Amino acid sequence: MFVKYLNNKDIIINIFLICFSIYLIYYSFTIDQLQGALAETSPGLIPRLIGLFLLICNFILLVSSIKNTITKNKSYVIDDVDNYNKNVKNTIFIVSPRIIRIIITLSIIIIYRYVINILGFYISSIIFLVTMFSITKINKWWQIILISTVVTIIIGVFFKELLRIPLPDGYFFE
Repeated sequence: MFVKYLNNKDIIINIFLICFSIYLIYYSFTIDQLQGALAETSPGLIPRLIGLFLLICNFILLVSSIKNTITKNKSYVIDDVDNYNKNVKNTIFIVSPRIIRIIITLSIIIIYRYVINILGFYISSIIFLVTMFSITKINKWWQIILISTVVTIIIGVFFKELLRIPLPDGYFFE
């Protein structure tokens, strides 16, 4: 007797988001230690609350996804190997171009977080925006470069000059 495995996309995404919310809660406690403030009024309070809310919501969604998958899969308990193979073909996680673009986008965001400290805000943001616009398949390169440069300069001037918030200069430009 073969049973269809729980291979639901919702369950996988919920597990990933639960891990992310746990990381967010953990990281919010390191903000407290860096700032030396009390836990009740520290800068880590809002990320901690968001992480806790995200954890609770995703746990509820995970439980409901597992319940829905189990009730759907009761009809998949089968005795015949041929029918099992037909059902397994439907459960395989197929990587589509859309999912590949999402993975590439998340990877670029993670890389940007580390490159901004090395190259500085302006250069890394222009490279980041050019890369992100090219993923969206905009064909005119001059538009991509122009928009990326203008947006980066506007954001830089707004934060650095008007709000007086320092932006990373990078190791090469210190």
